[in-house]
Amino acid sequence: MNAALGAYERDKQALAGGDAAARRDLATRSDIAPELLFFLCGDPSAEVRVAVASNEAAPPQAESCLATDIDPRVRIALAQRLARLAPYLSDIDHDRLRRLRWQTLVRLVQDAATTVRAAIADAVKIMPRAPRQLILALARDIEPSVAEPIIRLSPLLTDSDLIALIAAPPAEETVTAVARRCGLSAAVSDAIVETGIAPAIAALLANDSAAIREATLDRLIAGAAQQTSWHEPLVTRLRLPARAAQALAEIVAEDLLDTFAARADLDAKTMSTLRRRVGQRLTWLNRAEAPPTSEPTATALADAIGRGEADAVAEMLATASGMSRAAVDRASQLRSAKALVALCWKAGFDMRMAMAVQVMLGHIGPGAALVATAAGDYPLSVPEMEWHLRFLNRLAR
Repeated sequence: MNAALGAYERDKQALAGGDAAARRDLATRSDIAPELLFFLCGDPSAEVRVAVASNEAAPPQAESCLATDIDPRVRIALAQRLARLAPYLSDIDHDRLRRLRWQTLVRLVQDAATTVRAAIADAVKIMPRAPRQLILALARDIEPSVAEPIIRLSPLLTDSDLIALIAAPPAEETVTAVARRCGLSAAVSDAIVETGIAPAIAALLANDSAAIREATLDRLIAGAAQQTSWHEPLVTRLRLPARAAQALAEIVAEDLLDTFAARADLDAKTMSTLRRRVGQRLTWLNRAEAPPTSEPTATALADAIGRGEADAVAEMLATASGMSRAAVDRASQLRSAKALVALCWKAGFDMRMAMAVQVMLGHIGPGAALVATAAGDYPLSVPEMEWHLRFLNRLAR
């Protein structure tokens, strides 16, 4: 007892007469009395206070005090240490001191300094037993440096959590972070596509571990005529369905055609069709002028879509369908997916081409465009498409 008392008195004397270096050395010790560590929370030297914040022997009362320290370095040190203890803390803990420590950690999660919140996120991003309340709060942070590692890596986020983040993202970067997460389900991928956020969709396409339904991929390929940033991730995407590969060959950017034609992971029939179509496109692109609109073939239409020539597309659609150019323009102005699909049907083009036309002429997002049936057919009945054509004729008079 006397020896312990003597050590305590020596520590007190060192605090009273020591310089900052001596006080910092005291603040790092694990055997120093808790009340002396609490006293050091008010030390004028930030280095001393950082040492206290990093000391696992610091009592919860000292941590509560340091959580409001004026120097962010102190709060970062404290945040890093408490975050490592997160699996053992709870707001309903019966132990008063552990509950106080949890409250301090929650306060740090709400800290005004991004670096403090980011320190916590970095510490808990892969923890399998971190409190869900903590993970969800960090995932909803408006700063990407805080939310992104949690969204991409935390094993605690469910599909429901991710879809909720997509539906009400704190920042646009939130959706892109979700798109980069490993092992996304098709439901989450669909939710990302529905947002229409181009960078997020590009990140999704580049994420080979994300499950994307074939119908959703068809929509994206149709929309890629207007989004060149999607071309490269589409061209290099693993497990590309044959139908999607053939559709992509019609619109992919010129500088990626050789890369696309060099793919060796598709079946022989698809590769033969793909190389033939790529060859046709390269022939057109090497000519001095565009293919004539007087010959509205599927290849010519696809090439015009690939070059972004909306006027040429509208002209070919009018010629092939036998409808007036005014009728085609009215369908575009109305942004009517059904009317544009009816025009493509009348023109004799397949539904894959009709999807690209909806995006280009109607400016209809991939999530809102009509898609082919499972058999690749038109999704509208013949009487319904004929009605839309009669309606367009009346409007165009």
